[in-house]
Amino acid sequence: MFKASSIAAIALILIAGAAGPSVFADTVSGTVVTEHGPVEGARVRVHTEPDPNYVLTDSNGNFTLTTPSGPVVITAGKYLNACGSVETTGGSTGVEIVIEPLTYFDDMSYEWIDPRSDSGHAWRCSQCHTRFFDQWEVSVMATTVDNVYVQSYYNGTDIHGNPAGFGYRVEHPDDYGDCAGCHAPGMASKSLDLGSEAWNLNNATGDVMSGIHCDWCHKVSGVLVNTNPAYLQQKYLMKRPRNPVPNGGAGPMLGALDDIEYEWMGGTYSPYMKDSRLCAICHLDNSHAGVPSEETFTEWQNSSYPAAGEGCPECHMEPYGDTTILDGGPVRDPNQVHNHHFYGKTEEDLTNAVTLTLDTVRESGQVVATVHIENTDAGHSVPTGFHTRNLILLVEAVDEGGAPLTSVPASTEYVPDWGGIGDPEQGNYAGLPGRGFAKVLGDDMGNAPVFYTEATQVVSDNRIEAEATDTSVYTFEDPGASAGTVTVNARLLYRRAWKAEMDVKQWGIPDVLMEEDADVLPPAESVTVETSVVGSSQLERGDTLLFNVTVTNLTGTTVTVATRAEVDAPGEHSLTRGPLNIVLDGFEVYSNVHRLRVHNYAPYGTYLMDVIGEVGGSEADRGSLTFDVVPPPGS
Repeated sequence: MFKASSIAAIALILIAGAAGPSVFADTVSGTVVTEHGPVEGARVRVHTEPDPNYVLTDSNGNFTLTTPSGPVVITAGKYLNACGSVETTGGSTGVEIVIEPLTYFDDMSYEWIDPRSDSGHAWRCSQCHTRFFDQWEVSVMATTVDNVYVQSYYNGTDIHGNPAGFGYRVEHPDDYGDCAGCHAPGMASKSLDLGSEAWNLNNATGDVMSGIHCDWCHKVSGVLVNTNPAYLQQKYLMKRPRNPVPNGGAGPMLGALDDIEYEWMGGTYSPYMKDSRLCAICHLDNSHAGVPSEETFTEWQNSSYPAAGEGCPECHMEPYGDTTILDGGPVRDPNQVHNHHFYGKTEEDLTNAVTLTLDTVRESGQVVATVHIENTDAGHSVPTGFHTRNLILLVEAVDEGGAPLTSVPASTEYVPDWGGIGDPEQGNYAGLPGRGFAKVLGDDMGNAPVFYTEATQVVSDNRIEAEATDTSVYTFEDPGASAGTVTVNARLLYRRAWKAEMDVKQWGIPDVLMEEDADVLPPAESVTVETSVVGSSQLERGDTLLFNVTVTNLTGTTVTVATRAEVDAPGEHSLTRGPLNIVLDGFEVYSNVHRLRVHNYAPYGTYLMDVIGEVGGSEADRGSLTFDVVPPPGS
C-alpha cells in the first residue's frame, strides 16, 4: 500500500515541481528482482515520469537511472509482474526494487468487481476513479448488454419487446450463439462451453449488466489476433485471481502504466492496454461460415496509421487534459491520462471522419455533378464496425423555383433498395440519385442484406477505406434559361442499420448528417456575347469578313474565338460563315445558320449581323457587328 513516507516523498517532488521543472542532475542505480532472482527487461523510472523517460534493466537486473536530487520514488514494472517501488534519494546506489510475478493460473470462478456505485460491492471503481467512471458509464462499453438494439437482434423484437424482424434466438432456438463473447464478456469468459448458460445473453444479471467494464478489460493479459469469435483462450487470455484476492485488494489490475506502486491495486504493466490488438478481441470477427462481420482491426492494420504510431487508443481514448488517474492522486503528464468515453459513433466523430466536396458544371444542356468523399480522419473504413451500418449519399438538383431537375439514368447512380423503398419524406431514399456505402452480406438463397449469422457470402463492399476517396458522377437535364439559378446539393447520411429492419423494429434512430456541400449555378442569362471586326469592314462580294466572338460568364471567365463570314455571289443578298462552337465552363455558346441574323436585303450598303449565344437551347445573349458591302471599283 501507499506508506506515509511514500506520500511524503511524492509531496516533496510535487512541491519542488511547482516552482519549476525538476532538475535531473543525479542518478540512482540498483537492481530489480523477484523472489526468484534478478529481472531482465524491467522498466525503471521516476514515479509519474512520462515515456520515454525510463530505462530497462540488463541481463543481471541492474539499472542506472537519471533522477532529481533529494527524495525520489523509483518504480519498476514488467509485463505480467505487479509493479514495485522504492523510496530513495538522488545519488543512491545498490537500490533494490522488488516486483511480483503473476504466476497463478486464470481462475474462471473469479467474481467481478462491478464498477457501478450501486453495485453493493465493498469497493468499486467509481469510488476512486470518478472521472474515468463517469466517462465509461455513458459510453457504449457500459451498455453492451442492456442495449435495446442488441436485445432486439438477439430475441427478434421491436423496441417495445414485441416480436418483430430478425432474431437470432428465433432462427436458432437451440443455440445461444456467441453474442455474449463481446456483449457480456464477464459472463461468457466463465465458460469455454458455448452450449452453457454462460453464453445465453438473456441470463445476464448483476455485474454482467455492466457490459465491458473496468475489471474485465484490466484482467486481459494477452491477445491472440485472429478472426475467431471472442472465446477465452482462443482470442484472449486473462489473469483472474482466486476469491478472495490474497492481499485483500482489487488486484491485479493490468494497465498501460508501469509505475503503479499502490499494492492494494496490484498495478501490473501490460503493453496490450495501449495496443490496438486489445480491440481486435471484438473488432475482428468472422461468422461460423467464415463471412467477415467485423473487420475494423484489419482495416486499420492495412492503412498507413500503424506506421505513424496512430492506433485505436490514440483516437478512441485520446487524452483529454486531465493530470490524474486517481481522485487526489499524484500529478502526471496529461498524455498518460486517457479518456474512457470510447468515442466512435458520436455525431462529432461522424462529422469529422470524412470530407465531401462537390463540383458542378452546366454543359451541353445538362447539369453534371461530381461528388468526392475522402476518408480523411477515420483510421479504418467508413462505415466500419458492425456490418449493418451504412451511409447514404443523396444528390439533388433543383431550379430557381425549387422544382427538381430530371436525372439522366445513363450517367447517374441511384440509392440501392436497402436505402428504403417508399416515401422519401419518411427517409426512404431507394431510387433517388446518389449512392449507398455498406458491406452487404447475403445467403445462398439470394437474400441480401442478411444478418451475419445467416450469411454465406459478401455480396458487395464499397465502403471507403482509410485515406481513400470515392468519386461518383450524377447528370441532370438542364431546362436552360427557364430554370434560372440551379442549385445542386449533396448530403452524406449515416445509418446504424438497414432502413427496412429499423422500421420493422421501430427503432426510430434518426440519420446523422455527416457532410453536406452545395453549388449554386448562375442563370443562363449571365452569359454575354461580344463581337468585333478584325481588319477592314469595307467588303466586296467574294470577300471574307473576319471577326472575333468573345464569350464571358458570370464569374468573369472569358473565351475569344476568331471566325469569318463570306459575302455571297451578287444577287443572293445573304451570308454564310464557318461553324462557331464554344464550350465555356459548362455554357455552350454558338451561332448557326438559323441563328445568324443579317439585316439588309439591298445589294449594297451597311449590314447588321447578330451572333446569338444560347444556353440549354435558349437565347442567353447576342453580339452585333456592322460591315459595308460596296460595289467593285468602276461599277
